[in-house]
Amino acid sequence: MLVVTAAECLTHDPGSGMPEQPSRLRTVLQRLATAGVPVADATPSPPEWLATLHDPAYLRGLEAMSRRGTGDYGPDCPVGPATWRATLAAAGAARAALAHALDGQGNAFAAIRPPGHHALRHGAMGFCYANHIALLATEARRAGRDRVLIVDWDVHHGNGTQALVEHDPTIRFISMHNRPGGWVRCRRRTRRGRWAASPWSRPILPTGWGGSAPPSPRPRSWP
Repeated sequence: MLVVTAAECLTHDPGSGMPEQPSRLRTVLQRLATAGVPVADATPSPPEWLATLHDPAYLRGLEAMSRRGTGDYGPDCPVGPATWRATLAAAGAARAALAHALDGQGNAFAAIRPPGHHALRHGAMGFCYANHIALLATEARRAGRDRVLIVDWDVHHGNGTQALVEHDPTIRFISMHNRPGGWVRCRRRTRRGRWAASPWSRPILPTGWGGSAPPSPRPRSWP
């Protein structure tokens, strides 16, 4: 399996009050090094690739804000001088991982930050500036893959990923999260008979902070 990262992912510094920190990725890379796992370093993505899903005006604004060295897209998305470069670096590593898999060379894992699953078409959200997994899913489809499954595992629902892929019937999205409030949108129906956050007809886990899953319903067929 290929593990890929980008050195500039570590340069984005949201400040000491944020839970999303360079130390999280640094710890992952240190553990991989201790285990003797080789890690490839990728080149940054061109901004045009991000614009295949994100609003170009938003991307230009993010780049300009980062060049100024300060700003924010709300309380969870501070922007510093390295934010834009780190965003492109993370996207480049994610894209390199996808290329490895699409070429039939085996599985791949992208160890990157800033994260992406809250990022929306028109803006940043929840520590996320570009939605890497949605970008990868749509690129895989353009590369000829018939269908794509995204499994999102986090404390919070991946609302940005859902919003970017939910209208494509060839991309399915499963969100496993335990944050009990504020994510009711994940239960709205986007097509008759299909929940946007799951291919099952109801949420798999009850809302709350923990607990065990009830017996899983039988999934409907996926044409």
